[in-house]
Amino acid sequence: MKRLIILFLALFPLSAVAQNSDFSQLVKRYSKERGFTIVQLSRQLLDTMGVEDGIESMSAISADDTPMLKEFCEDAQDMVANLYNVMSFINEGKDVKIYSNRKASNGKITLLVIFIRSDNAATFISLTGQNIELEKALPKVVGKGNGA
Repeated sequence: MKRLIILFLALFPLSAVAQNSDFSQLVKRYSKERGFTIVQLSRQLLDTMGVEDGIESMSAISADDTPMLKEFCEDAQDMVANLYNVMSFINEGKDVKIYSNRKASNGKITLLVIFIRSDNAATFISLTGQNIELEKALPKVVGKGNGA
């Protein structure tokens, strides 16, 4: 849980996720399983954290050293199968992939997903909004915000 909180603090300038039906299914499936932590942040909490960039809510599921890790990762991969992979990188042995649902017709992003996986843990973060500003949000995720 401590690692999950630290992860959120590192990502909170980007953070937010609302309930979509796929994510709700993941929550329902893993919420009672040992080794899983689920966190949901509302717009009101995100406002107090100064989150902008079009993000309205954030939800995350973290699996830590559980026998169900492989199954969870497969379910998470199924969820992102129809999304666009906008960025991938490896950091300290963690494979990080960022996906969006960029709409071709209007260019607006309403869903941004971050999937982080290591050998014995995984975190699936879902951010939702009306128009997430990908160009502003992604540099914060990779530590290049503020022109650095």
